[in-house]
Amino acid sequence: SKEGSNQHKIISEWLAGVPITQWLEVDRWGCVNYFDLSEEQGQQLIIRILNDCNLFAKLNLPVRNFVTFLDLVKQNYRPNPYHNYTHALCTAHLSYLLVKETECEGLLQPLDWLALIIGGLVHDIDHPGHNNAFEIATESSLALRYNDHSVLENHHAATFFALIRTKKSDIFKSLTKQQRLEVRKTIVPAILATDMAKHAESIERIKNHQKGSSDAERRALIEVFMHTADIGAQSLPVPIGQRFGQLVLEEFMMQAEKERNFGLPVTPFIANLHDPMSRCRTQLGFIDFVVCPLYIAIQTPFPCFKLPVELLAENRKAYADQMQKLKDLESMYRTHTHTH
Repeated sequence: SKEGSNQHKIISEWLAGVPITQWLEVDRWGCVNYFDLSEEQGQQLIIRILNDCNLFAKLNLPVRNFVTFLDLVKQNYRPNPYHNYTHALCTAHLSYLLVKETECEGLLQPLDWLALIIGGLVHDIDHPGHNNAFEIATESSLALRYNDHSVLENHHAATFFALIRTKKSDIFKSLTKQQRLEVRKTIVPAILATDMAKHAESIERIKNHQKGSSDAERRALIEVFMHTADIGAQSLPVPIGQRFGQLVLEEFMMQAEKERNFGLPVTPFIANLHDPMSRCRTQLGFIDFVVCPLYIAIQTPFPCFKLPVELLAENRKAYADQMQKLKDLESMYRTHTHTH
């Protein structure tokens, strides 16, 4: 169709001039450094992975609307150290790559791919840079609106759907009424599943996943994958993982400051992050007690899920090595002061 060839032309133009070295391995885990992407390259990454899933052709998606939409998404992410547009790009990309790494491409339908990638991109939109517990403790307007339940996740989902209500930003324009409802039915629970309060539930769900293709099983997979992608930065190559790790601690320290200013007790695990030893301990705890159990659970139905697990171990070793160096310095200092 004429519309189809126009779409193809726009995509070709959009992707033209991208350095081949940057995009050669967009479908391989750990091959994109999200911190190095220009604004245009970030948009190209999303368009490229949607196009690799053949979604523009299969669902006749409006490319121009996507360009408008991606601009709006970037504008609506705040300049937080961690919960920002870079984290959004990373989560969208890892959501897509998780399907590849677990070899479940055959299980997902076009609308599933769309929900997974777009949901990953918007899952933290307009994030304020602190967590649900802070919203609830300060009795914020969002906490009141959402009755203390998954406060920020509800806000992110609502913000996204409000964003696509204009003609120019409606990325689902080409979908039927039924398809729109289906995508919404998948995206909303998937964004809500990124609430850390549901982490244990995600582990159980993936451990017992039967690799079926029913609506419920596909949605469960998408929910777990989006949550996994959201906390997956420590399974990227060490330089990238470490940088994301530093940024999340920076944001925690800002929350600790806000808590002090509000006269609230400081959340224990973010109380002493100015101390290098505490920083290492927090990162190791996050890997050992949060990410690792989820990754091991994914390997139960998907034993082919290996590279992210190996990279997670490398990041763990980097933190453990840093911690050992700090301990050695401390004992050297003790010995030195003791002998003088």
